[in-house]
Amino acid sequence: MATPEVLLLRILDMGLLLGDDSGCGEETGMAVTHT
Repeated sequence: MATPEVLLLRILDMGLLLGDDSGCGEETGMAVTHT
């Protein structure tokens, strides 16, 4: 029962994790959240 919203959340979570590794996770997270 994976809805598009759930898939988006998973993708965003992965993006945030990858962003944290590169040292700009917070900036990326804020941009994604406000978009």
